[in-house]
Amino acid sequence: MNFLHPSFLWGFAAVAVPLILHFLLRRRVTQVRFSSLALLRLLQQKRSKRMRLAQLLLLLLRMLIVAVVVMLFAQPLFKTGFFSRFNAGPETVVVLVDNSPSAGLKGADDEKIYDKLANTLHEVIGTLDPRTVAVVVALSPRARVIYRGGAAQFDRKVLPKLGPTRPDIAGAVAQLETLFTETPAGRRRLVCISDFQKFPWKEALEGLVGLPYTLDLRRVPHEAFTNWSIARVVPVEQKAVIGEACNFQAELIYAFRGYNPSDTRLIASVDEEVVAAVRVAPNQGHNTTKGTVTGRVRVNVPVVVKKEGFNVVNFRLEDDSLLSDNETTAGVNVVHQRHVLLFNGDRRTAKMNDELFFLRRVYEQTIGKRYQ
Repeated sequence: MNFLHPSFLWGFAAVAVPLILHFLLRRRVTQVRFSSLALLRLLQQKRSKRMRLAQLLLLLLRMLIVAVVVMLFAQPLFKTGFFSRFNAGPETVVVLVDNSPSAGLKGADDEKIYDKLANTLHEVIGTLDPRTVAVVVALSPRARVIYRGGAAQFDRKVLPKLGPTRPDIAGAVAQLETLFTETPAGRRRLVCISDFQKFPWKEALEGLVGLPYTLDLRRVPHEAFTNWSIARVVPVEQKAVIGEACNFQAELIYAFRGYNPSDTRLIASVDEEVVAAVRVAPNQGHNTTKGTVTGRVRVNVPVVVKKEGFNVVNFRLEDDSLLSDNETTAGVNVVHQRHVLLFNGDRRTAKMNDELFFLRRVYEQTIGKRYQ
């Protein structure tokens, strides 16, 4: 149990005032023997015991009244569910909702983690006291408050959409510091709703040192999923010639849980026209962590572009459990012709007997192309 105003606890010293007055103002009776009252001595003793008991109870009642007044000024805060209803002021409950891209994964039941997160959030808000101040913070693309108000007025329509980036931990810590600073100690409660795959909640909570609060971690499990994602795609050469194959180096990441690793297909298109498609298989050496198989694959994608100028090539993977990380783009500058510079050098150990040596070498690598 904590107190909103612990300085008023010094008032408990006033509890001793009724006790002191009881002893100081106690009546002193002078006993005088009188023969005619000798027969009433037994009855007087019984009445004296009852009077002393009544005075003792009256003393305890006075001390209790002083203690209750001191407690009302100090405003105690109870943490247990039954006594918490007697706390002064509403409780503030901050709910962090991890709406990062990983929440878009689909499980074996074909239900997204995001839908389970939304249901869990609705359950948490539904169990709060109507007087509780509920604050819902979305974490992607940046930490922001999407709802603040009474728990009874919470509307499911305010739920955040799936974000495109990782959780904004620094922004979340800043939001929590502001919200908890405005809330008295003992009335702070933090609820984290996430699958905790890519949400470093321990890192987030380290920034709240010195602000006591109650922590409630709500993990939304996902039993099985299959996911390929595009880490990056870069062109091997910055320029290409119309009709020639321009190579792109693609790096893919895969993660499987509950399923055996399977192949996927990487499709390249320009202006919605498919120009290349490559079948990609997982590596033989996998990393397995907590039942999830992960790995990286690098693949070369030859793309033929037929339009001169700067071209944007769209790359996408086949649909899997998470769609938000299946697409990306890369650009390449396409020229009309390739210019080759021929020159004669000093004689070397290699056979370069005629001036057409360099021309033949280039021609052999790219047969059937035009040169100037």
